[in-house]
This record gives sequence, structure tokens and C-alpha cells, in this order.
Amino acid sequence: MGARPRDGPPGSCPDSVVTEPSLAGVLALRAEGQSTKALALAEQLVVQQPASVDALNLAGVLHSEQETLERGSELLGHLVRVEPHRDQAWLNLARTHRRLGRHRAAYDLVQYALILSPGDQSATALAATCVNHPELSSLGLEVTQRICRRARRIDPESAEAATLEGRVLKRVGAWESALRLGLEAMVLAPADPIAVIFAAGVFAESASSSQACRLYSWAWQVQPESHDVPYWLSQIQLRQGDFDSGWRNYEHRWLSSIGIAQAREAAPIRASRPAYDGHRPGRRVLVWAEQGLGDEIMFGRLLAEFRPFCDRLLVQLDPRLVSLFSRVMPEVEFHGFDSPLPIERYDEQIPLGNLGGLLRPTRQSFFGKGGAYLLPKRDLPASLRADLKVPAGERLIGVSWLSANPDTGASRSLALEAVLRELQRDGIRLLNLQYGRVRPQIDAAREVTGINLLQHPDIDLTRDIEGLAGLIACCDLVVSVGNATAHLSGALGQKTWVLLPQVAGWRWMEEGDRCPWYDSLRLFRQSRHGDWAGVLASVRAALSTELST
Repeated sequence: MGARPRDGPPGSCPDSVVTEPSLAGVLALRAEGQSTKALALAEQLVVQQPASVDALNLAGVLHSEQETLERGSELLGHLVRVEPHRDQAWLNLARTHRRLGRHRAAYDLVQYALILSPGDQSATALAATCVNHPELSSLGLEVTQRICRRARRIDPESAEAATLEGRVLKRVGAWESALRLGLEAMVLAPADPIAVIFAAGVFAESASSSQACRLYSWAWQVQPESHDVPYWLSQIQLRQGDFDSGWRNYEHRWLSSIGIAQAREAAPIRASRPAYDGHRPGRRVLVWAEQGLGDEIMFGRLLAEFRPFCDRLLVQLDPRLVSLFSRVMPEVEFHGFDSPLPIERYDEQIPLGNLGGLLRPTRQSFFGKGGAYLLPKRDLPASLRADLKVPAGERLIGVSWLSANPDTGASRSLALEAVLRELQRDGIRLLNLQYGRVRPQIDAAREVTGINLLQHPDIDLTRDIEGLAGLIACCDLVVSVGNATAHLSGALGQKTWVLLPQVAGWRWMEEGDRCPWYDSLRLFRQSRHGDWAGVLASVRAALSTELST
């Protein structure tokens, strides 16, 4: 438990004080709702009575209540050094660290509270909340489950405890048990949107979209100020093909908790000029990319259609894509995010993701618009294939097996050796198209399977997207999970088989073997959660058919 606070006295706060400080006076002001005065008085009390544990605790709690969390952490840290046997002090310090986003530290600190008071319900609940955060996945699910089960034993009527244990079960793929706990939490607290939202999330991730939509809609009625609920609802609506409602709710991404960092980063450009609200003569419009490389490629196909809506179109996106897009849209001015664009160059701005609502409002609006729209450099594919020394008559299949998404990547990725075994045939060469640091995986798969995965020595698949596009284009077939490689391959019009989990991202829709964004893609979906064996069996059968034609 490495989060014990460092030694050192707390500093003082310069706020002015309105009266002689006392604990009773601070508590009275706090009870009257005069939090600012109460905090100023508590700070003076700390200065006058630095050894008073009650003053330190009260001042620390008041700072945490008023979101001055660093100062609260400092005071509470000093308190536990002065009086390490005070369990509530450890608990308050852990809460402050959690609100600061330091989930590992919060978990470590709450353990001290549990050592001092093993049955404390609040401390156990906080520990269970902490371990459900992805940052603590290294603790192991066994430890996590044990903590959450203890929270349930302490308070079996707690909807929060049921939800926390359900989250752990969802992480291990125990969907039925997770859903049971989610529904149980709803029974225990039918007016609590947190319980309803959790149950909706389990439904959504276990391929029960209709039930998830109903629950999210109900939660939004109970909590109309929420932006998380409509954002999550948009993911299901878009996946189901309800683009009208989906794009409208997708706008909540800027105010949802999942988009806070993104919104903060995008704030300067959003505030730089008015938002685009329809074509007006003489307007220069900046479209700026807001998401990952795959989404930039997917939404990027809408730029050519959007061009007539403005007199001059400027686009700011990942610098790795600038040359690729400039080649096919010379009338558009492309810039990378690594080169600041003066606001004098444009009159209005719009995020790239908003083009979906403008240009793809219905299923019908996709028809006839999924063909290739990007091109590799001239003669590059032939040159790269010659470099790889693939004999005439042999087929080259490009392979990508990982998603780097920190939240969903694990469920979207496969073991390389399993993919290689299904694709290896006489007359076939396999080529690495996986970006990232994957050399150890390639070497390990070779040792296990004896299959050599070709790699071009001069192309960095992470940084050189032009090179990656050339490699994709020189293949006869690409087999990939739903990552940026799949999007790029579809944008190039390459024949591509995409391997998807049972509940894929909304970009791949809810069902079917075709993707409306890319005509050249064929989708292979899990029939049940985690069943990659079934997907690979379908790929094996499809490959046999492919080779026989």
C-alpha cells in the first residue's frame, strides 16, 4: 500500500477571517450553508492549533466539499500522520484522492481504514468503487470480486453494492450474473438512475439493444440534466440504424463524462469561430477532426460531399493523413494538428463527427456511397509487393489482430497465433499490417506455430500511413479486427474481412455482414460473447471458398 502521505506540515491559506475561530463556529457556519466563511475560519483554526486533529479533519473535509481537493488532500494527509489510528481520516483522505482521479492511491489509502475498522460499510463501498476502475485492473479480478462481495455481505440491501459486484462480473464476461445484479439493484432502488444505467449497460453489451434503449430512455427522464445517458443511448441508436435520433444524441458527447478531456482539448478551436449552421455565400469553413485515426478515415469520406456547402473548405486532422487526403481532394486545404491554423483563415468551424448528422441522416443516405475514396501513391503497391518477394501465383493476405482502444481493445483483439493457424495455406503468404509495438507477439507466434509473418523492413506501420496504405493495396485480401487498419482498407476499396465481437462499435452496425460505410468490407461477428473460435471457423470456411474460385 504505497499511498501513505509524505511527511511535512500543511501550508496556510491566506483567506481573510471574519471572526474568532472555533470548532463550534466552523460547524455553525457550515450548517447555515456559509461554506466559504466556514472554510476561512477552519483554515485560521489550523494555523492557530496545528496539532488539533479535529481542526485538520474539518478543514480537510470542507476543502474537499468545495472542490479545493489538493488542499484538502494536504490537510488530511497531515492528519493521518498526526493521528494514524483515526479510521475516518484515512477514509476521508481516500475519498479526496478518488475525486482527484487518483484511483490507485485511493484504493491503497482506504485499506488503512479497513485495517482499523474491518466492517466499516463506507470504507468497503469505497474500496469496491475504486477496484472497478480500469486503472486498478492489475489487482486481479479475484481480489476485486472479494472486495465487492464483502460490500454486499455488509449491506445486502444496497443497490450500490449490487451494482459494484455486477460491474466485476461483467468484466469477467459473466453477463447473466451481472444482469441479475443489475436488475436486483433496480428493485432495491427503482428511482436511482445509477442502478438503471448499469442494467442498461449490461443489456447493451450483451446484445439486448431494445431493452437497453428503454432503460436509457427511462433514466434520461429521471435525470434530464444528464449528458452521459443520451450519449450512451446514441451509441445504440446508431448501431441500430436510427441515424436521425442517434446523431442528435451524439451531440451530447461534448458534455458527457467520457468526453470531458476531449472537450477541454477542443475548447479553443470550438470557441475560435461560430459553429457552421448552413451554407452562406463567401464563408470559409474549417472542419476539424476530433477522434481517433479510424474515425477520421471513416468520417473523412464525407468531406468531398461537404465541399459544395462552403465557398472554401479547410480541414485539420492527424498529420499522418494529410498527404493521403490531399491526393484525392486537391480542392480542399488540409492541415495537420501539428501546425496551428490562424483563425483569420476561416469564418466558421465544425467538428468532423458532425458531418454524419448533415450527410448521413438515414439508412438510405448511405446507398451508393461506400466505394473507395482514398488512393495509395502511384506504383507503391507494386513496388512493395516486389520488396516482399511474393512469388507469382501466390496470394498475399494482410493481417491485423489488435485494437489499441484503452476501454474496448481487449474485447476486440485476438491472439495472433490463432489467426495465423486459420489463414495459413499452401500458396498463401501472410503480411503484418498491425501498427504498434508488436514484434514480441510476432516472434512468440512464430515459435508456437512455425508460421512466418512477413514484415516490410522500411515501413513504420504506426507513423507511416502512406506506407500502410501501400501495403494494404498490394494485398489480395486483408483480415483485420475493427481498428484503423480496417477503416483504411475499406476507404481504399480493398477486399477486407473484419472480425468483430458480439457487440461491436456502432460503426459496424448491430447485425449483418456488410458495413454501410465501406462496400468492400465483409463482417464476421461473434455469435456469443467472447467466441472468437466461431468467428475463425467462419473465416476458415470463407477462405476455402475464396481459394476455390
